Amino acid sequence: VNIKVNSLIQFAKRARNIAFKQTLHRFLNKNKVGVVLVASDISENTLAEFNNHKKVKFITYLSKQELGNVLSKDEVSIVGILDRNIANQIIKLLEGGNEDGKK
Repeated sequence: VNIKVNSLIQFAKRARNIAFKQTLHRFLNKNKVGVVLVASDISENTLAEFNNHKKVKFITYLSKQELGNVLSKDEVSIVGILDRNIANQIIKLLEGGNEDGKK
């Protein structure tokens, strides 16, 4: 599952459909984020900054270091996937468990 999710995240990055912490608020306020991936070791303060956005699904995924590796950065604590189709696929993979062959 992780390999598929990671490649979807990388695809979104190449398509410039990704928002990092600095720009994430703006996209959340415009309701343009499909899913927000949160590192498992994110600080409480950073997470608290985004608590008022209830319409978007927040999913804990990997550590800051691992998420950074997927996105070719040092560390990434929070990232938004802007493309709804990619976001929905990520949600399905991370919450659906073993639904690999089913649609």
